[in-house]
Amino acid sequence: MTTLKQRINDRSARVAVVGLGYVGFPLAQRATEAGYPVVGIDKYLTDERDKELADAGIHVERGFDSVEQCDIVLICVPTPLVDGEQPDISFITDAVEDIARHLNHTEMLVVLESTSYPGTTRELLLPVLEKAGKRLGQGLNLAYAPERVDPGDNRPDYADIRASWEGWTRNPAGWPPRSTRPWSPRSPWSRRRKSPRWPSSSRTSSAP
Repeated sequence: MTTLKQRINDRSARVAVVGLGYVGFPLAQRATEAGYPVVGIDKYLTDERDKELADAGIHVERGFDSVEQCDIVLICVPTPLVDGEQPDISFITDAVEDIARHLNHTEMLVVLESTSYPGTTRELLLPVLEKAGKRLGQGLNLAYAPERVDPGDNRPDYADIRASWEGWTRNPAGWPPRSTRPWSPRSPWSRRRKSPRWPSSSRTSSAP
């Protein structure tokens, strides 16, 4: 059986992008252009939006069944501010619960890209995924990569957007090797994205 690292390196890793708005849509395009098999998941899609994505060559689904066949899941759902102050994380909650119902039994990487407050990855995503049977360092790799796309830019170029990653694992020696980071500068996903900084242990991570 091939490892996740091998599948990413040979571009056979299957990618699910959850949320196809101004962040998820271009990200799905970028992954598709890089040669990865991609499925876009958005249960709030309109028929008009569905056609636009299909014209861009992105296979779209409104359900989460395809997550079972995916190696990487990118969560790009909206987090609008409530009363102009706190982010509404209900879309994140719904997404991770839907993902947890369709987890596969092999090694996978789940990345939160939605903007949220510190602690979201540890306190919200991890408990739900572990309750579904996954364990950090034992089939589950978890990361946070806050999106840095300007909502006013209708045509963001991901090759020109710098971003940072925070990974969280209980098996730092084994995950992730440098070459498994799809957004590192040496990767075809993006020429100029910064490599993520992986903490030496789960307790030292500042990942949201």
